Amino acid sequence: MSKRQVSVIGRGIIGLTVAQALLERGWQVTVIGPQIVLGAASRAAVGTSTLKGNVVAQNPFFGLKISGHQGLKPWLERLERISNHRISRNFGGAFEPFPSVSSYRQVRERVFHRQFTGCKNVAVVDGQALKQLFPHQSKLNSQAIGAFHYYQDLWFDPSDTLDALESYLRLSGVNFLEGLVHSVVPAIDNGLLICLFNGQRIQSEEAVLATGVFANEILERSGFQGMRQDLVEGETLTGSLEVDDFMTLKLGKINLVIDGTRFLYGSSSRSQSALSFCASNEQSIEILRQEVQNLITPSVMGSVWGIRGRFKSRTPGIGSVEFPAPMPRRLWVALGFYKNGLQLAHLFANNLASLMDFSTSVSTGFPQPMSALRVNFD
Repeated sequence: MSKRQVSVIGRGIIGLTVAQALLERGWQVTVIGPQIVLGAASRAAVGTSTLKGNVVAQNPFFGLKISGHQGLKPWLERLERISNHRISRNFGGAFEPFPSVSSYRQVRERVFHRQFTGCKNVAVVDGQALKQLFPHQSKLNSQAIGAFHYYQDLWFDPSDTLDALESYLRLSGVNFLEGLVHSVVPAIDNGLLICLFNGQRIQSEEAVLATGVFANEILERSGFQGMRQDLVEGETLTGSLEVDDFMTLKLGKINLVIDGTRFLYGSSSRSQSALSFCASNEQSIEILRQEVQNLITPSVMGSVWGIRGRFKSRTPGIGSVEFPAPMPRRLWVALGFYKNGLQLAHLFANNLASLMDFSTSVSTGFPQPMSALRVNFD
């Protein structure tokens, strides 16, 4: 019996994890797209996965985040093993420092959602313990009287993870095509034609569109209506330090990760039009530089940024859209992961692969159920 053939469009975290899931289910996989795209969100992420001590799902989507988070450690360890590619990571938890008693109360109220149940994976360390844990961080220690320690939270390097996925897929015989996709159209005989800007056409039995905020342009050029998403910029500072350390900090909505002599600080988010991203980029970087210099003493700094897409519900979506008669075909889509792509990619990829494995009808339609969650594209 011949393998079913699929082309995955997109080389971000969603596209590559979908490719991995389908490959391991016996599909013949081709990955299409450039490795680096200006504005791609996956490599602009910091890489923290945090639940901030919460263990009870207050809604179905948070239940998915808990499931995704709990599966990350074994997934990363296995990926490193099968890819022969090191993934920098820190499974020692995340710390959220507080400079005063009033700040402690504010963080506690937010973490416990105003109701302490006694069922939280969190501890509080005092300022002296913080100094012993991170003796080289004098600026941080001078500002903090203590910190919340979310000891089940973790960090992993996004670029290392993407490179490990690519390494594993290549070792497994997956073909990579570097071109940019213009559109996807029904093939006359069977399947789909994936049309590249360079004029190349790839015929494929099935296709998965996983290009983040760039998916709408491809959908519209393919004859579909784009799916409404808010565009949100993510900005991350990267650089080096003179002293080795290993720590993950939660600073409100910002994360600071120190991995040896390297640091990552971000990712800030601002909703705005796509045209204004580049224009405001330098201003955003300067604000982050001032913030990070109040916490650490970097010797070198750079930055990376990406554009995230989110639906009004802030929940991701997987499913398919259908080309009309006389040539009904199906195009699978996975998008809208916003800040949760790294945390949820392996979970949603396996769910999408299951849908593709067991789908017998031409149309499955949007939205698709995901566990207890029904994805909303409003």
